[in-house]
Amino acid sequence: MEVDSLFGHTVAATSPVSSSSHGTLEKQHLPAVLEHYAALSSNSSTDMMRAQLQELQCHVQGQGLHGDRALDLLRLMRSEWQWETMDSARFAVVYRFAFWICRDAGKRNMPVDRAVAAWHLMLNGRFRLLERWLTFIRDESGVMTISEDTWRQVLDFTRCILGDMSNYDLTGAWPVLLDEFVEKLRKGRSSSFQKNLHSLADGPAAPNSDAMVAVSPTAGCKRRAVDVDGVAAMLSQMPFGNGVGVENCAVGPCGGAKKRCVGFA
Repeated sequence: MEVDSLFGHTVAATSPVSSSSHGTLEKQHLPAVLEHYAALSSNSSTDMMRAQLQELQCHVQGQGLHGDRALDLLRLMRSEWQWETMDSARFAVVYRFAFWICRDAGKRNMPVDRAVAAWHLMLNGRFRLLERWLTFIRDESGVMTISEDTWRQVLDFTRCILGDMSNYDLTGAWPVLLDEFVEKLRKGRSSSFQKNLHSLADGPAAPNSDAMVAVSPTAGCKRRAVDVDGVAAMLSQMPFGNGVGVENCAVGPCGGAKKRCVGFA
């Protein structure tokens, strides 16, 4: 099967990715790996394509292309690929590819330090609150790894949420990590933090023309609001041996604690 290339030519989705004479993948091989990733991930709903994508990842990781080395090669490709000026659809592919290729071999998540470096590389000029986000992740969130779901939804966040967070819905299908970030910004725990937030909200738009398009999160790990009234009604019908009624039961506003969409690799 051949697919349109991100760079104007076609590639066969099943053809192998060659390596150097030393058995490692170098900078010049990265475009071919990206093309194969784009071809396979666009059809990842089928079991066959998912298996081929896994096979491709095993191949490139076996050739040493993963982790910090992959991130270093992405830095070298930045000027050549010019992703700052890519349209939103093409950039989304490169953005997802960055997470896929920069994970450590055999790991599902990315170490937080590498994720911070990758976000700085990929979203510089596309995310008004990038430095605030990176500071929050690195110094305040307490997380050790970043999941693919969180990585993908951060891109959605940059495209649909205003600089002042006025259109962010805490009950929406966002990872809790983003909820906590927005809550921190809204509370303005320090005067300087609040001042910078208003400055960003009043400033010029980011270069990306799609930055303010209202789109919904596209990744998994969704949360839905719990029907608290329905739960309370069911509890009221249940016999309690100790005589405790539903009026004494602590039911939180969301029916329970949220869980982070961030795990350990």
